[in-house]
Amino acid sequence: MVFADIFSAKTRKNLKENNKICILVGDHKKMVGYQFAGEAELMDQGELFDAVCKGVASLNLPKPTYAVKIKITDIYPMTLSM
Repeated sequence: MVFADIFSAKTRKNLKENNKICILVGDHKKMVGYQFAGEAELMDQGELFDAVCKGVASLNLPKPTYAVKIKITDIYPMTLSM
């Protein structure tokens, strides 16, 4: 999993101190999602960084400071129990 570090100053600072990361991706209409846990690597050069920059540029957003590459170690389903 990869995301572009564009407006993530606090997240960037935290990941430089501790590379553990957790991301929640969900569908708010269906009230389901997944939690992805793993280890982040901050990348500011190379093919992956260049590809992320190209994708971000196509959206007219500022150039990322880093591409954050995540090695997923755990995936947890998230559902709203009623």
